[in-house]
Amino acid sequence: MLTGSKTVTWGGGVAAYRGTVSCPFDDKPSDDQPSDDEPTGDDAQVGGLRGATHAADGRPPAEDQAPAAGDPAPAPSVRHPGRLLATLGQAQRLRVFAAVVLHGGDTDAVAHAAGLTRSVAAKALDALVAVGLVADAGDAWAACPDALTDAARTAAGMREVLQPEDLGATPAQAAVLRGFVVDGRLQRMPAQHSKRLVVLDFLAQRFEPGVRYREAEVNDRLLAFHSDFATLRRALVDEGFLERRDGAYWRAGGTFEVG
Repeated sequence: MLTGSKTVTWGGGVAAYRGTVSCPFDDKPSDDQPSDDEPTGDDAQVGGLRGATHAADGRPPAEDQAPAAGDPAPAPSVRHPGRLLATLGQAQRLRVFAAVVLHGGDTDAVAHAAGLTRSVAAKALDALVAVGLVADAGDAWAACPDALTDAARTAAGMREVLQPEDLGATPAQAAVLRGFVVDGRLQRMPAQHSKRLVVLDFLAQRFEPGVRYREAEVNDRLLAFHSDFATLRRALVDEGFLERRDGAYWRAGGTFEVG
């Protein structure tokens, strides 16, 4: 049984809840019947869940190839997106960068478009060149938007991977979920029934007790964890975490937060 200082577990084949829980229907709903889009037979087996790993590889972008004749000189690589953002965070540099993007031209033309003196614009251009946002094309300045794309990719690879606790899992749940949930996505269902109940309990917490959900809403919430939402939905019903009647679903078991 899952326990915690602020959790109560009821139904779902885990434990009985001794309290009052609001239910959207006064009478007990009928037994679950699979809907048309639910898999049957081998397709309905929990082991059939297949998911792609969504964690970023974190590798830095490849170096630019040598430019052809007449192209702007290659911009230096940006090792940390924070440096690029800090450069654009200065108002004059941002104005100069916008002037290069929208107007181009030599230093005098850029300074005029940005509304700055030539010396101020020249210093800003030097800073923009240093982070790869601008390159000298010979007789004019050219913007290098690929630097922004590369910085975005680098930042994506630097982000923290979601842990089960970040998604509301209790410590007891997280100890099991780490083997099956990677960066917020369910990779596979456990073969062991007790662990499978932990995964389903975690998924059931995406639904508020006492609230009715349309099937499309249930699918959308489960899709955030795996593409095979139909198998997950049926498993939640089969194990007593969700109940269904007339196309509506509601929580019938699992762990939830209390006052």
